[in-house]
Amino acid sequence: MKVVSFILSLVAICSSSFIKSHYSLNQGNEILEQTNIEPYSHNSHPYIPGFSYSYGYVDANRIAIANKKTGYFYYDMDVYFTDFTSVSRLFLIRVKVDFTPGCEAYNNGNKEFDSRFSLYKGYIHINLYQKLDLYAQSSSIAVKQGWPQSSDFTSTVTSSYGSSINLNATLGAGVSLTEGLSAKAQAGVGLALSFNKSIAVTGPEPSISYQRGDSVKDMQWSYEYAEQGNNTYSLETYYLFEAKNNGIGYQDYSFGFDVEIHMDNVAYRHYWWEQHEEIDYHVSEEYGLYK
Repeated sequence: MKVVSFILSLVAICSSSFIKSHYSLNQGNEILEQTNIEPYSHNSHPYIPGFSYSYGYVDANRIAIANKKTGYFYYDMDVYFTDFTSVSRLFLIRVKVDFTPGCEAYNNGNKEFDSRFSLYKGYIHINLYQKLDLYAQSSSIAVKQGWPQSSDFTSTVTSSYGSSINLNATLGAGVSLTEGLSAKAQAGVGLALSFNKSIAVTGPEPSISYQRGDSVKDMQWSYEYAEQGNNTYSLETYYLFEAKNNGIGYQDYSFGFDVEIHMDNVAYRHYWWEQHEEIDYHVSEEYGLYK
């Protein structure tokens, strides 16, 4: 038993040194339940052809809107990569949030939740950044593409660092990376992407919006109901970028990114006494930012 305890302790130490995260909530909100973050969820992440899995969480946190207990959400994050050139990789950040309103939780027997509240709107923001210290800097990074989007698109991902393309053979045959997004390597050119909204986004409700934020490296997705949502809504987002293997003082491939999640639930929709309860959640992630 002592040997087992030592091994478990060693794993915990190594895991904590690889990734750091924290959350912050608006004043007046509280966390009703939080499960422990479980790094290295290698057995549960979605498979993405042509990309290798790096790390992630399995339903890391169950967050409930406080005070009136108007709903909760699950946050799930994964990071993937694939070799792109002799000096760079393509990284893919996946963030999925399941937003559950109080009415659905209540109807499923969780009577501590407020049955009057339904989904109204919310968002996921992912902001990527290069970390610069006095004697260290993380990888150079170049934003490429994000999805889902509010319309179909086609684009070609080329390298920002001027080296010959060296993509995974799986991508050369053409694959479906995610729901609605297909990719195929183009020899000597880059990675051709094609997004089909009708496959990725089903149904008219809620409406989905995608835009770039004030920062060049900030991607934003939002949902909004014209009326209200009485069932769990899952918003799954993908952020694709290129990182160069030129980290100094940190790992060769290293970067940081922030994830912001907003949830706005509503009661008595369209009445003059309409009520809203909101929560803002923030987590900071660090990839390879250790010396």
